[in-house]
Amino acid sequence: MRFAKHSYWLFSIFIFTLSPLPAQPLHLHFMELSDIREPQNVEIEAHPFTLENSRVLLDSNDDRPSLWRMPTDVIKFRKNAFVLFYQRVEKDLENYLHQRTWCLGYVKPGLPLMIPPVDEPLEPSWPFPDHVVLQRSLHKPTWGGFNVFQIVPAKDEGWNVLYWDQPPEGEAGGMIASSQNLEKWDKRPFNKAVFTEHNDAYSLIKKEDHYLLYQTRLLDWPEKPFEDNLPGKRRSLSLRVSPDLIQWSSQEDILVPDEFDAPTTEFYLMKVFPYADRYLGIVMKYYADPTQPKKHSGILKYELVVSADGHHWDRPFRETNLTAWSYASPFVMEDKFCMAAHHDGDIRLYWLRKDGLVSCGTEGEGTFWTKGFTFPEGDLNLNADCSSGSIRVEVIDERGVAYEGLEKPILVLENQDAVDLALDWPVADRDLLKGKKVHLKFTLSNARVYSLYEDRD
Repeated sequence: MRFAKHSYWLFSIFIFTLSPLPAQPLHLHFMELSDIREPQNVEIEAHPFTLENSRVLLDSNDDRPSLWRMPTDVIKFRKNAFVLFYQRVEKDLENYLHQRTWCLGYVKPGLPLMIPPVDEPLEPSWPFPDHVVLQRSLHKPTWGGFNVFQIVPAKDEGWNVLYWDQPPEGEAGGMIASSQNLEKWDKRPFNKAVFTEHNDAYSLIKKEDHYLLYQTRLLDWPEKPFEDNLPGKRRSLSLRVSPDLIQWSSQEDILVPDEFDAPTTEFYLMKVFPYADRYLGIVMKYYADPTQPKKHSGILKYELVVSADGHHWDRPFRETNLTAWSYASPFVMEDKFCMAAHHDGDIRLYWLRKDGLVSCGTEGEGTFWTKGFTFPEGDLNLNADCSSGSIRVEVIDERGVAYEGLEKPILVLENQDAVDLALDWPVADRDLLKGKKVHLKFTLSNARVYSLYEDRD
């Protein structure tokens, strides 16, 4: 499949008017205790990715065991179609430029990764079937390697990426490349890196009119229990802020292993992404391997963390290992919450149900209320699993009292599992409730609730 050289169809055109923007449809998640009221015998639980709910997007090459590919970001360009960027690493290649490259392909439902042909191959030409869009510099790095991280919208138009490489002068550090169509990238002509403080591992988001960079920081740790490739150092997570990707604040510690973590825990990386009305992060927790002294360990776990503002982080799911991690932003495709990640040399597509990262429920009997909300004009749907039980739904006021005059004061869902279970009140009941401040009370029997949302279609 061939794609246009100037892929202008990748961009959406937004028209702003002076008229008020319509209110956003109601969409409630149940991820933290602050999201619910009056909980009784329910738990909020994070749900790991699994190999059973995954498929291979791009196979590893058994003839080249030194080759591996790591997704770095995903950008949506039309319904159920996405551009996937990935880093290809093969250190055994003689040509220094080819050892680390940044490539792209296209993700569509049910298909392997679609790699477009290269109209104008980079020089020297790339000898393998990957669509290369960026290569490392010719200069040997003083620290770390060529690593490409998240893509962010430019302030005017197009896209920017902040990557780690070796400039002509000074130490290795953050460098910038830009693109108008996502297929052709141009390096900004800086002689020096925009920052050089270690480490070459980070993730990046744009928040309003500035950028947040979550970067690994190396803390002194003279009593490190096991020596690995960084003796006497502990990996932790820091935050930097920039208005323009060029001027950066100093590193501010935001997440450091504490007394509740295993004594050997280090925080290697954190991928951050917006989710509902907050930010989520997936922390890569690293543990030195006592059987492999002075070597980089492969012992990793992945923890989901939560933030209201992107600066301050809570850890409600310390004991849950998400089992997969990626630089690439998660995305929704065909009503599934998806993530492209590296696994044993392959690029795999993992998925959960829509809004499926966290739920509130019980294996027995339990209840909770939603936060208060204005009863909407559109239909209300529940994303829930009561396939082996039931969910009773009741509309109540701030005092916990049921509304009088309803034809169906209680709705009952039984033996169902779907992302769009209709809360089907009679028209007269909806007319009575519209505009009122309400809560929903869920009475659960062996059931879990993922989200509640308004359907305006």
